[in-house]
Amino acid sequence: MENMEKSLALLKQELRKPAKFQKTPEIIKLIRVSLGYTQQDFGVFLGTQSTTVSRWETGKNQPIFTQDQVNLLDYELKKLGVDLFDFEGFDIKLKPHQYKFIKSHALAMA
Repeated sequence: MENMEKSLALLKQELRKPAKFQKTPEIIKLIRVSLGYTQQDFGVFLGTQSTTVSRWETGKNQPIFTQDQVNLLDYELKKLGVDLFDFEGFDIKLKPHQYKFIKSHALAMA
């Protein structure tokens, strides 16, 4: 529990950094630990393997999330008071249709 709270505090601290100082591998790990997941559990949660999560966290691979994965992460993080889309430097690679969907959804909610 203490690790989760510490990671959540660090995650929120990352939000205050300019985008050029935010590091995707560190943010991935902070998100995972803040949500209370092991690499294996986080992989199951996102529908991928723990080795993939490990590669994201070490910077060997850049995560490319599906729309469902983005929605899951955003939903769980909002429960902790964190908005996934506040991370300017968190390079979430979306396919063009996913970006258009998110943008149109955000505009409709404004």
